[in-house]
Amino acid sequence: MITNDLSNISVVTLRRAVALREQIDALNGELAALLGGTPAATAPAAPEVSAPAPAASPAGKKSRHMSPEARAAIAAAQKARWAAYRKSKPADKTTKPEPTRKISAAGRAAIAAAVKARWAKAKAQNRNSL
Repeated sequence: MITNDLSNISVVTLRRAVALREQIDALNGELAALLGGTPAATAPAAPEVSAPAPAASPAGKKSRHMSPEARAAIAAAQKARWAAYRKSKPADKTTKPEPTRKISAAGRAAIAAAVKARWAKAKAQNRNSL
């Protein structure tokens, strides 16, 4: 189909286009009559030539809106599902969490002494890294 901006077409050209469209519709009607069809079903009516049609939405679909009652019903159903899920899980709040392990002061002192000895040995060999 030809897509021209209607504001750039002259009146003479528009009249000629309308006449051609009417001829096409008439020929489509004759063809449908010969083949046994109905002219209204096979030949679409010529649209009125006026301003261009407004642009459709990007996806070509209407946006759907949900009523507040429907949203509330969905929210209530979801809350009920989560409540049932939480109810089915056993509650482990009675047991205490395992305490974190702590190192004794003597253990820390032993590690610090080993690190100092390692660095002293590295420095004696003129190294900057272990």
